Amino acid sequence: MDFEYKMIIVTRNDLPLSPGKLAAQVAHAAVACVLLTKKNKPKWFSKWQNEGAKKAVVGVDGLDAFFPLKEKAKSLGIAATIIEDAGHTEIPS
Repeated sequence: MDFEYKMIIVTRNDLPLSPGKLAAQVAHAAVACVLLTKKNKPKWFSKWQNEGAKKAVVGVDGLDAFFPLKEKAKSLGIAATIIEDAGHTEIPS
């Protein structure tokens, strides 16, 4: 195989998120990037799906590491989006 497609989701370790909140934010990011890629790079989307729709979640320690990764992805034509909390994910117990 010449190329392997994998979705990399980058989270910020410096944010105090519960596991449930983090999972919801990761899901939002995955859906957004899938929709962007399917629309803008349909061949990449198909190949990613055919290769098993691989995903990895990695963490960075703050904004200084976070935004350069988004800009690098953008410069390579890779779908990248920032998910900002709207405050609707967690329900108080």
